[in-house]
Amino acid sequence: MTQKTERILWSIGALCVVLAVVGWRYGVPTTGTATGAEPAATPTIMMFHDSQIAAAGQQTTTHNPFRLNRSPANVPFGTPDVPPAPPPPPPPSPLATVALKGIVGGPPWRAILSGVPGRERNVVVNTGDTLGGIRIKQVRHDRIILADKDSAITLTLRRVWQ
Repeated sequence: MTQKTERILWSIGALCVVLAVVGWRYGVPTTGTATGAEPAATPTIMMFHDSQIAAAGQQTTTHNPFRLNRSPANVPFGTPDVPPAPPPPPPPSPLATVALKGIVGGPPWRAILSGVPGRERNVVVNTGDTLGGIRIKQVRHDRIILADKDSAITLTLRRVWQ
């Protein structure tokens, strides 16, 4: 920036400050008494009757001024929301009822199961069998691994027979 441009800008800034001070000091008065103009009017107090206030309140509540379509809401104000019913519990897994009664033979091992869905008595199973939605993944000398569509469990004998 050149010296000439800088001087011009400083001059404009100083002129603005002087004009602001003059305007602030000698600006338009807030009351008309200093310049001879008539004084500002005194505000008047309006009196309303109770019936006028009640009619205005009724007009306001029936026309819903704060709603876009000017009609009452579908749900009354202040009514509690009814919480949704909890979802039903998931059905129990068929694996929950199965118990390992014993292991037979070996190898290949066979297992004796009780509580198999759709069977009243104990069932002898091999690796790869499917009973009532339960798949036998593995049978070993001391345990069996069972699986259904979304989970798997391992059942172990308390005491191995020898």
